[in-house]
Amino acid sequence: MAKDKWPFMQFYVADWIQDTQLLSLKGEGAWIRIICQMWIAPERGVLSLTPRDFTTLLRLDNDHDAEVMLHELSRVGDVYPTNRERNHADTWATIVNITITSRRMVRDEVKRKAKRDADIKYNEKRTKGKRSKNDSKTTDILHTSEDILHTSNRKKISRTKKQRTSFPDDFVVSGRILQLSKHNQWPDPVAELEAFRDYHSSRGSTFLDWEAAFRTWLRTGKRLNGNKRPQTKGDQSMDKLKKILEWGEEK
Repeated sequence: MAKDKWPFMQFYVADWIQDTQLLSLKGEGAWIRIICQMWIAPERGVLSLTPRDFTTLLRLDNDHDAEVMLHELSRVGDVYPTNRERNHADTWATIVNITITSRRMVRDEVKRKAKRDADIKYNEKRTKGKRSKNDSKTTDILHTSEDILHTSNRKKISRTKKQRTSFPDDFVVSGRILQLSKHNQWPDPVAELEAFRDYHSSRGSTFLDWEAAFRTWLRTGKRLNGNKRPQTKGDQSMDKLKKILEWGEEK
């Protein structure tokens, strides 16, 4: 059974006695059958019937009894018979639909739904409050791997972080560097490799990415227009020796 379809309804004895004191005993029986149907109706407190359904529900024998009962029930509920044009029907013969409403049941249903909605909002607020308190306990579980790398696992990151290294013995000119050199008209990388190695080995240079450093060397060589690489200490010594020899020949 659906949550809103309660298996019971409240019965106000004092109100019943007061409301039905103008009804006949047969009218009282008809009204209790009607309000039971109202309780399980799609719109609680409102019952819509055809003339045939009305007579069947109340076990009436003929149209005259049905018309009399309809008039009697109008004393305790809102009874609105309509014709084909959906206007108020004056006679039983023109009725195509009968709508009967219990003001008390409709009013109680409005209050019940308002209370239900208030309870739902209250429970959602409480649940949200509990979750916010537990956020600090569940942060590590809900974080993405990237968040974890930047918070709780910094020591682990330091172990796996890429380290700067000296010039590697197995460094070679890659096919990618050859393609970039040809495309960008850089100096010949094969010819420049030895000078690149000697220069940085003599300086004790360290890099995270030696291939990237070599690309920078080649770009710098192109920009210097012939002075493609910084002069190494060995080159400086050779230049001094050449100058001394030249000076001696002149003497």
